[in-house]
Amino acid sequence: MWGPPVPEPPATRRELLAAASRNLWTDGERLRGYLDALDDARIPFDPQLVMVGRKVEERVTEEVARMLALPDRITALFCTETEAVTGALRALRAAGLSYPRDVALIGFDDSAWAAVMDPPLTMIEQPVHDLGAKAAEVLLDIVRGAEPGRQTHTLRSRLIERSSVAPPPA
Repeated sequence: MWGPPVPEPPATRRELLAAASRNLWTDGERLRGYLDALDDARIPFDPQLVMVGRKVEERVTEEVARMLALPDRITALFCTETEAVTGALRALRAAGLSYPRDVALIGFDDSAWAAVMDPPLTMIEQPVHDLGAKAAEVLLDIVRGAEPGRQTHTLRSRLIERSSVAPPPA
């Protein structure tokens, strides 16, 4: 396990999706952010709308299809990595739905392909260069004899607003 354990989501109703794994600290932080955003918006949490586990594209496609078939259909998807975005897009297409008209979509790990999608995807950009530089710095400190000990370094991500988010359909 990397870092603190992922929190157990509360058992009340909410309106969005986060794909998270219980074995990565970063996923736990993303889930915490998702829960905080729901609290801020006064949207109740629904455990049916959080996918926990391996985020392989096929599994995400199945989970999003299941969520789209719920009686109170989801109106937004927040996908925590590329495979989750790809699976969500496949599920939307298979259901005859589109973003942002039917479902708003935000992804994580901005890539060049996200900007050329039609419409372009709103994404969270991680500071990949800074992450690599910090990891190299920590490794060099260890090589020089520093105690490795548990460390937490928080780097700022950035929301890149594009056209994949809109208000829920009436």
